[in-house]
Amino acid sequence: MKNNKLILILIATITVIAAATVLSACDKNKGEFVDVGIELYSAKQYYVEGETFTPEGGILKVYSYNEKTKEEKYRFVDLTDKDVTLENTTGARVDTYTVTARYKGLATRFKYIVQKKENAVSSVDFVLSEDHGAPVYSVSDIRSEIDFSDFIGMKFVIKYRNTEKQDEEVPLWDETNYYFDKGINYTGFDVKTAGLKYITFTCIATDVVLPYKVTEDDFVYDFEFVKYDKEKKEYVSVKKEDSVRRNYLVGEKFDAQNTKIRYIYKSLKKAEPVDISESQISGFDTTNASDKKMFILSLLTGVETFNYSVFEENAVKGVTLNNKDFSQPTPGFNDVWTEKTKGEWKEYEEYIAAIKLCLVLDEDGKQYVPVTGADEDIILYYVTPDEQDLSLKKEFTKEVFDKLKKTECEYEIIAVYRKNPEAYARRIFFTVKNFITGIDFVNLNVENLTFTEGDAFSFGEATATVHYADGKTKTVRLQDEYEKADENERLIRMKNLKAVEAKTFDMSVGEHKNQYYINISGYEVTVNGKEYVVDTGRLYISYVVNKKA
Repeated sequence: MKNNKLILILIATITVIAAATVLSACDKNKGEFVDVGIELYSAKQYYVEGETFTPEGGILKVYSYNEKTKEEKYRFVDLTDKDVTLENTTGARVDTYTVTARYKGLATRFKYIVQKKENAVSSVDFVLSEDHGAPVYSVSDIRSEIDFSDFIGMKFVIKYRNTEKQDEEVPLWDETNYYFDKGINYTGFDVKTAGLKYITFTCIATDVVLPYKVTEDDFVYDFEFVKYDKEKKEYVSVKKEDSVRRNYLVGEKFDAQNTKIRYIYKSLKKAEPVDISESQISGFDTTNASDKKMFILSLLTGVETFNYSVFEENAVKGVTLNNKDFSQPTPGFNDVWTEKTKGEWKEYEEYIAAIKLCLVLDEDGKQYVPVTGADEDIILYYVTPDEQDLSLKKEFTKEVFDKLKKTECEYEIIAVYRKNPEAYARRIFFTVKNFITGIDFVNLNVENLTFTEGDAFSFGEATATVHYADGKTKTVRLQDEYEKADENERLIRMKNLKAVEAKTFDMSVGEHKNQYYINISGYEVTVNGKEYVVDTGRLYISYVVNKKA
């Protein structure tokens, strides 16, 4: 989500940079330059089967340091120099080999690869971004990977022996992906402690060493749009297109649609979400209708631009349910979705605000303005679900709401747009059922029911007294409930853990522990007069089938 600037790139003249072994001893008295390290500057690293390693043309870069003057310099030495020794250069089978080069007590390592002739690589060059410095990270116990966006513009360029085959560019990061599948990997990344460090990127047999810094200071470097998820009970990241509102009617104010900003630190720690304030918005104006407008959102990380449209009020062509909102009742689904907690109901204002709608602005339904049942331009009516004569509809007011929620009923709410009565939405159900709050089981043996081989399972005379929210009760025999063919018709829900059919007991000889259960989730339950509390929400049935004598 960062603002990515165009970075010019410079093709590096080197084909490989290898980590050098450094000597710490210098002749301090004479003030002379002393060789302190070497690294491979260039060499042929890509071969095909049958070829042997060739040092000719290879060059070492030798670093020298003057302790007295604090000067540094370097010179080049051929790999064929008499003072250079090479180890492990005899590999000729298809594989990757590591060569050790030694020069006057200094050493470095580099790789070469032997390939099959088909699609053989001739070299791998590296492209370095022109203004590349050392990326800065914060000390962190969370971050384990680099931020590839720190390496924009950098890439490997794979050249093939078959000159008719086009060179292949493999960027470290291209805003959508990074290329481990192309053979790129890296080592040396560690942000657990501060300091100047080095990371080695590898593509096939070519290594490139780049510096990075780790500081004790943490800083904001990214952000995300978030919204609160009621089911997960936490803020979750949302896409930019699902964040703030983009369509407005003339005269409406900016609507963040409950979107907040959560800043992310370089350590990958996340700050608490913050509201989007009007002071952060510039260029927003709904005075006149237009489908080509843009506003700017200013953030700590930079700016984000949004295109938006403004429509005349009479442009609304229809009203529909907001299908993106999963709290919306599903058409035809009968449930107590008005219930807040046990015995407590939402207020009318809360209820209608929970009805999520959209004002449709074009024939295809692609342009819309989100509203709720509480919007001043929405009028709510109600009819019976099968009523087609809308002239019989009645307004769904607070008084109606308070009356209906006290009795079992089922109605369909119609949301009508005040400024265009032909624009309305149906299939919003108001359903009240007398829901269960508790169950008392009597004469129920849950631990040592005993049967004899050949017996059919039976709950015997066990009963369940069901308590409802309105204070009414109903007593049923568990055996009658169990024998109902359709498990959805059972007042007491039961299920077998193993069998395909829910109404099946295993009556083979032996002990059957916790094989069957009764669903008691969310209920206050007693068994034979004693309170029964379990975390699983299940009342398990165990029994024994004895062998027939």
